[in-house]
Amino acid sequence: MEFGSVAPEHRQAVAELLAEAHRCDGRPPLSEQKQVDFEGAREGRGFVALVHGAVAGYAHAVSFGGGWEVELVLAPGERARDRFLELTEAVVAGLPSGNAVHVWATHPGHISALEGAGYEHFRELRQMRRPLPVDPAPPLPGSLRLAGFRPGRDEEAWLAVHGQAFADHPEGGGWDRAELERRLSRPWFDPADFLLAWDGAELAAFCWTKVHDAEVGEIYIIGVDPAHQGHHLGRTMTLVGLDHLHRVRGCAVGMLYVDADNEHAVKLYEHLGFHDALISRCFLAG
Repeated sequence: MEFGSVAPEHRQAVAELLAEAHRCDGRPPLSEQKQVDFEGAREGRGFVALVHGAVAGYAHAVSFGGGWEVELVLAPGERARDRFLELTEAVVAGLPSGNAVHVWATHPGHISALEGAGYEHFRELRQMRRPLPVDPAPPLPGSLRLAGFRPGRDEEAWLAVHGQAFADHPEGGGWDRAELERRLSRPWFDPADFLLAWDGAELAAFCWTKVHDAEVGEIYIIGVDPAHQGHHLGRTMTLVGLDHLHRVRGCAVGMLYVDADNEHAVKLYEHLGFHDALISRCFLAG
């Protein structure tokens, strides 16, 4: 296996590899942020693995917090543990030295390969699912009213609440207007699926949903203004989003992602009937 940076002549082959992995696994092989990066909306660093001159693997690294975060994709026929570890070590060696490198793995064999190579477990992300429909959501407390997102009007209010709710989150924090616009321009975006709870002119909470296909809908991002916490708005907005996905969009399964160490959120989602569907782990390169 040979390694190198992504050249223009590799991009189509990498796109085909990502599509093949998606078909094989039934889920996108890259997180949406890195998929957006790959498509050219934001600078990232890509690496390819070549077998007999053909693209057999791809790794995408983005810089954050003074370090690097890496996701790797191998062709379905190239997923042996040693292949994954070989690609991981090539990427780590190819990144600027002196910075922390965090590597994500989902397949059990790849997780055990990193553990066996001495990589330190750093973070765990749980994909949770539950069947729909759900019980009706309770009424919004007080004078809160629900409305869909209004492009061109609600961006700054949403960014302010999102910034406070996700100030310490590794992916969610630090969004600016340009980052929001990148997400609003994604093919799947529909403002009617972006639900906002207003207290007069102030945004109190939101539940942004995303339809994957006719079967699955996701609670994409959910947040509550810290000033409105203590009224179970997180639970209420989760039920509002799930009800919207089923009643309006016809989805039969609700999905979301949550950090395993966010014990409060995990307990809430388990109480609402969610169960683990996929576990991804992040490791710190030694």
